[in-house]
Amino acid sequence: MCIYFAWELGLISIACFPFTVVATVIIGRVQSKLNLMEISAFSKAGVVAEEVLESIRTVVTFSGTKKEIARYKEYLSPTVKISIRKGLFTGFGNLVMWIIVYVSYGITMWYGTVRIIEDRSSLTPAYTPSVLMIVIWFLCIGAVNIGYGVNQTEAFSAACIAAKSIFSIIELRSRIDPMDGTGHTLNNMRGEIEFKNIVFQYPSRKDIPILKCFNLTINAGETVALVGPSGNGKSTVLQLLQRLYDPRKVKLKSQVGVVGQEPVLFSDTIAENIRFGKPSATYEEIVSAAKIANCHDFISKLPQSYNTKILASGSLSGGQKQRIAIARALIRNPSILILDEATSALDTSSEKKVQEALDKATANRTTLIVSHRLSTITNANKIVFVEKGRIAEQGSHEELMALKGQYYNLTLTHQMEENKSKISENDDKSEGLADTDSKENNSSDGMESSEDEHSKLTMVDLLKMYAPEWKFIVCGSIGAFINGVTFPMWGVLFSIFVNLLSNPDEKYVQHESVMTAIYLAILGLVVGSAALLQNYAFASAGAKMTNRLRIETFSSILGQEMGWFDRKENSVGVLALAYQEIVLQCREQLTVLVGSVIWEAHFLEKSNSMEKKAVENAASIAFESIGFLPTINSLCREKYVLEKFSIEVDKATKVSQKGIRFRGVVFGFGQGIVFIAYGICFAFGGYLIATKDQDYVIITAIAAILIWGSYVLAQAIASASMLSLSLASAGRLQQIVLRRSLMNLSGSVTSDNIQGEVDYKLINFSYPTRPNIAVLRGLNLRIRQGQTVALVGPSGCGKSTCVELLLRHYDPDIGVIDLNHVETTSYNVDSLRSQENIPLSEVVEAAKMANIHSFIVNLPQGYETKLGSRASQLSGGQRQRIAIARALIRNPKILILDEATSALDNESEKIVQEALNNVSKGRTCITIAHRLTTVQNADLICVLKNGVVSEMGKHSELLSLGGLYKEMYDMQAIH
Repeated sequence: MCIYFAWELGLISIACFPFTVVATVIIGRVQSKLNLMEISAFSKAGVVAEEVLESIRTVVTFSGTKKEIARYKEYLSPTVKISIRKGLFTGFGNLVMWIIVYVSYGITMWYGTVRIIEDRSSLTPAYTPSVLMIVIWFLCIGAVNIGYGVNQTEAFSAACIAAKSIFSIIELRSRIDPMDGTGHTLNNMRGEIEFKNIVFQYPSRKDIPILKCFNLTINAGETVALVGPSGNGKSTVLQLLQRLYDPRKVKLKSQVGVVGQEPVLFSDTIAENIRFGKPSATYEEIVSAAKIANCHDFISKLPQSYNTKILASGSLSGGQKQRIAIARALIRNPSILILDEATSALDTSSEKKVQEALDKATANRTTLIVSHRLSTITNANKIVFVEKGRIAEQGSHEELMALKGQYYNLTLTHQMEENKSKISENDDKSEGLADTDSKENNSSDGMESSEDEHSKLTMVDLLKMYAPEWKFIVCGSIGAFINGVTFPMWGVLFSIFVNLLSNPDEKYVQHESVMTAIYLAILGLVVGSAALLQNYAFASAGAKMTNRLRIETFSSILGQEMGWFDRKENSVGVLALAYQEIVLQCREQLTVLVGSVIWEAHFLEKSNSMEKKAVENAASIAFESIGFLPTINSLCREKYVLEKFSIEVDKATKVSQKGIRFRGVVFGFGQGIVFIAYGICFAFGGYLIATKDQDYVIITAIAAILIWGSYVLAQAIASASMLSLSLASAGRLQQIVLRRSLMNLSGSVTSDNIQGEVDYKLINFSYPTRPNIAVLRGLNLRIRQGQTVALVGPSGCGKSTCVELLLRHYDPDIGVIDLNHVETTSYNVDSLRSQENIPLSEVVEAAKMANIHSFIVNLPQGYETKLGSRASQLSGGQRQRIAIARALIRNPKILILDEATSALDNESEKIVQEALNNVSKGRTCITIAHRLTTVQNADLICVLKNGVVSEMGKHSELLSLGGLYKEMYDMQAIH
């Protein structure tokens, strides 16, 4: 338009703008690099936080909160410098832009004045004051929009970086695409399997061969057991069969039922977890599968039966979860059944019943079994002994025993046989009643306590969150103030210039136009410098505040009592989303808060709350699905999970669209108000000049100031919706940071001289999320210093609960636990737990004691090998032995072993058990085990039933008593 009205002046006025474009491009590239670095740093810190939240019980038990907070700080620290550099570069961009803009103003005014003077003598002048005003105003509008564009460069570059990473994932094509419709579908698979010369390494450990020329033929209907030392490739064979790794051009998964070594359940109802194996299953089929898996009784005793909601992170005891996983596999009626330590987490009673059910389920179908308990595989058609990735021996149990090779030696080391005795009907029923060792609330959706109401914050409250960064806030505000003052100064200069054009003295006009251009250049330097100061100061404040609030939020989360984590609204996915996103939302609104309007709509507040809930639901599904991807792949339920996630995303989209429409109206109004201001200012100004004899210089100055002010107002109104979101986020953040654990964790008593005497006195306990279900009911138990005490009993009877109370993950509802004649609630919790876990030392010696040293030294980087997220590339036995070494390394005064050898092969179990027997001498040792062979030498064995100690004594005493312990032992008779 400038060129249309005065092409020569228009070209001169925009001549400087290419420099702005070049500067913007350069800054944009720098911002992109910095954003990439920032995203990478935040991602690494996020991985640390998620790992800690997933393993919160382990972190708390080992007094690792301070260490993990320090590790989190270490990963976060680079983000502060990066964010400050981003603000600094944005400030430099503004500096260059405003200097160019004001210099353009000055050049345009000067050259326009020269042309107007030259054309004064012309009858048809091409340049008049009106033409010059048109060019200046178009230049003004363009400059303002370019200025705002420069400010958005950072956001745009961040969006580009984020989009790039997202699209790279979307465009990634897997060699094993579970949702690919091509390929051969086996509808009537008989179950014949053949492995031919299989060589395999895990993608993340290509230098470590797992299988070496592995050959195995399995005929239809055969039951084949894979045995051998831990970490020699048994579970890998099963993963290859499921096409979790090695691709084959057949669709097997829909014909395969899998029960893994570590049962995985999803955050949903029990019925839906079982139905996950067969989406079309009826309620009757679900109940039937549950009965076969011996979990119907305990499910039916729950308040909402099969509709009870459970959490993926815990909720049920190991045995309960394992039986539900078995029911999920059986409901598919698969052609191939894979059992990877399927009964490892079951107590003696449940194991026998489930094993009988599995024996029935394996009839007429191909079955692959991986087990360390030889009693579960003696009836297999073929037993395959795997060692170092190769088949060392194979044959039936009788053939291998006659061979007297490695299997024979393994059997002699620890031979287990099933006994024909059965547990009584009374005990069967009581197991269902006692099987309530659950932590998740079956109606958590409706359990919103008042403490979880998000605080309603004002803008002043949000500013208070920036109090530690007040110096930067003051500096930034000074820059913002200078920026604001320069607009009226520009209006004054503009009005003086307009008045100058009517002066007949040409030399005076030319001289003053040059001076006006100089003043504008100086003003541009001032505005640019103020913008640089403003961007740098606010970026510094935002970066430091973000870092501080992230650490405070993370620290506060780790300081909560365990019952807080059991609640659905505090699941790992929701917490990870909360502390990552809401901090950023608070930071982004700093520039809006300073000098902005005080405006917040109730509609926006409600809309933001609904959006938050919908996004949290989607985030929880995504987080859980990624963590349990192998299970989802095994069950061939990728499409189901994707549809479930899409439904939640659609809900979030629909909710956000309502708010977006309203925000669009607000944004449009904010942009339109500028032109409304134009019309009002000029119309009313002209009226005052014509009728009230007002000085048009003053009117022009006021009009210019109001027009500039309208731009500021427009941006403030357009940002009001984000301000509402920030206030809501700040409320959630404040609720987390200010919340204090309901348990007193900072007692005054230290445990420096603790000897290890423990006394449970009349303990009654229910988990906070299920207060109506008693887990312990008047439990009394005294453990003397140096004793080894074993807790045994049916799955879910409260054995692990006793340990959690001692570790003060929870406090008893009634009764006390004395440690050295002092209540555990009086101890400083870090001091208390440190007695169970002393700081690291003698790593190699501990690894040798746990029989994991030789495995570690054979890794490429030895003890420096990084395990990665969740140590997923290690076998269950390897992870178990590393965990044992972690406990032994601290030379604890109280040693707690909760199924410590359940995932070990027989040889490793024998070695580790000997090590545990040695280290338990002279210290108090509490052992929880389903394998009675591991506890028969204990000083005291306590049999728990219905939340109380029903039998107590030494192994021989309990056998002579002829009670529940003897019946359990008879099922594990040692030969």
